[in-house]
Amino acid sequence: MEYRSVIAYSAYTDVAADYYIRETVTPWVVGQVRKLARPSSPRIYNDYSVSRKEVAVRAGLGKIGYNGLLHDNKFGFNCKLDFVATDVELHK
Repeated sequence: MEYRSVIAYSAYTDVAADYYIRETVTPWVVGQVRKLARPSSPRIYNDYSVSRKEVAVRAGLGKIGYNGLLHDNKFGFNCKLDFVATDVELHK
C-alpha cells in the first residue's frame, strides 16, 4: 500500500510507557487525522508489522545505535516510538 503521509513521534520516558503511547497518544493522533480528512474517511495504517525504529530513522528522529536501539536526537535512548501512516496529505 502507498500512503501520502507518515506521522512519526517519540516521547521521552525513563519507565515503560508503551501502553500510554499506544492507548492514549496514538488514538489522539488518529482522531486528529480523521478531523483533517472530513468528509472522506481516510485509510490509516498503524500496525506492528513495520519497525518503528526504521520509520523513526527515515523521519529523521534519530539513528540506530550499536546496541540496536534508536538514539533519538532529542531524548537519547530513553524514548518510546509510534507512527501513523495515512492517505491524507499533510504538510509541515
